[in-house]
Amino acid sequence: GVAALLLARFAPNVTAEVRCFWADMWLGDDTAMMVRDTWTRHDLGECRTSFGAELSGHSAMLLKLTRTSSPPAQPNPEGPADRA
Repeated sequence: GVAALLLARFAPNVTAEVRCFWADMWLGDDTAMMVRDTWTRHDLGECRTSFGAELSGHSAMLLKLTRTSSPPAQPNPEGPADRA
């Protein structure tokens, strides 16, 4: 799957890290995503659980996230499916 992520820093005159965790975007806790900066057209690498960047005041990054691995399978709370 592919997702877009906008990181924005609205505070003036302050540089700070802005971070987003994949779990907060319902992408899974341990999902590898290839991160690409769409404005600079640079691949930023593969990140497993989150992505963060230092942003100066009043700046932003628009990122393209492409899944490179599936999240771990979740157990079925009802047990294994019956096969008829």
